[in-house]
Amino acid sequence: MHAEQSIDAVGYLNRQFGSTTARCVDVRDAYRRGIAAIHDHCRLAYGRSFHELSLVQKHVVLSQLEDGCAEAGFEDHARLVDLLVRHAAEAYFDATQIPLRVSKA
Repeated sequence: MHAEQSIDAVGYLNRQFGSTTARCVDVRDAYRRGIAAIHDHCRLAYGRSFHELSLVQKHVVLSQLEDGCAEAGFEDHARLVDLLVRHAAEAYFDATQIPLRVSKA
């Protein structure tokens, strides 16, 4: 990928999950609930939104999310990390033929 190229992640997600099939609704719901949990935790723990945190603070929050940290309110959102990593890779490489593996948490 050249430096002047960009990834249309929002467009990619809309193409992949813009329908009303159960799988798409489930994935969209996981994103909505997970992102809301991240936002709430960052506001409570740091007094700022995720995008305003330092790189170290962002790493801590994402590690807590990945671990399903109950203290941070992430016990039901560990699946979001799998989705984020997978969809970022698919969007970057435009690997739409890779089947989506949705784990049940």
